[in-house]
Amino acid sequence: RIEFKGVAMGGKVRMNSVLDRFQWNPPLTADDFAFEIPTDYTMMGTVEAVRKDEASAIDGLRKYAEFSGGQYPSALSYATALHEADDVMAETGDRQKYFDYVLKIQNTCAFYSELVDAGKDAAYNGGSVSIRDFDRVLLRWRLDDGRYRVIYGDLREETVSAARLEQLESRK
Repeated sequence: RIEFKGVAMGGKVRMNSVLDRFQWNPPLTADDFAFEIPTDYTMMGTVEAVRKDEASAIDGLRKYAEFSGGQYPSALSYATALHEADDVMAETGDRQKYFDYVLKIQNTCAFYSELVDAGKDAAYNGGSVSIRDFDRVLLRWRLDDGRYRVIYGDLREETVSAARLEQLESRK
């Protein structure tokens, strides 16, 4: 028995999954692995490996902003981002853009998680910063030399000193 439990959005989103009733060593034949593509099949996209780099993170944020009318996920947990994407998709009905978003924002969430796990003083402000906030810090993290990498609401990026970051983050 395997149990997964997840919480996001301050407890508003909860997920519980249980995997059990495993069949060990069932008899298999080649027919068990045969498949036929339905005639009405439509390719929705391709799945790439998750990339945990700055360029992929920005691309994920850009895709989400296009999909959501200029907003970003309120948090960079994958559960939160998917939940909010579902809400947008329910309003727009655009499944193709939804699919593209889901694949791209996974990179952003993975990149941010890696920064947090590495103790890089990462902070994300998607709940209060939109694409229109060109001068506000959307995402930032500390570099090895003590300076900070900053991504603004309009998705420009810049490297700044700790003192400059403090000035930028004092803007409301």
